[in-house]
Amino acid sequence: MPDFSFIERTAAGMPERQAVRVLKKTMTAVGWRNRVGVTVIWTTDREMRRLNRKTRQCDRTTDVLSFPLFTKRELGARRPKRGGALPLELGDIVISVPEARRQAKANQRSFRGEIMLLLVHGALHLAGFGHAKPAARKKMFGLQNKILGSLNAEKSVML
Repeated sequence: MPDFSFIERTAAGMPERQAVRVLKKTMTAVGWRNRVGVTVIWTTDREMRRLNRKTRQCDRTTDVLSFPLFTKRELGARRPKRGGALPLELGDIVISVPEARRQAKANQRSFRGEIMLLLVHGALHLAGFGHAKPAARKKMFGLQNKILGSLNAEKSVML
């Protein structure tokens, strides 16, 4: 059973129960049905800008940042075992709730749909997916859209 925790530095982007459903679907889609841990941090633009500046040298807010604890290679060797005593902590997903609201409006998507997209996107990064190269981007966004479809959410247009 996955283990998810939430930290609210601003109003939560969605009820915890719904966010857990999104994260479970994502972990199942990547083959991780067993014990994994993920922390979701709902935050403000100011905090997100600070994190983005510190970690990516980009002095502006952003929608979502993921902080994986393992590389894709390391994850392969650490796949959680069924019935393991402790969850394998994958890392943190930080979401700027105000930026998500703006993006939802700009992309003519519901706020709930935007938050679902950001949760799936962040969780896929924690599971070792990336989008720096075209082939990896196609794979990640294809899976992201499949997961969002299974959740009856608006699909990403980031292919």
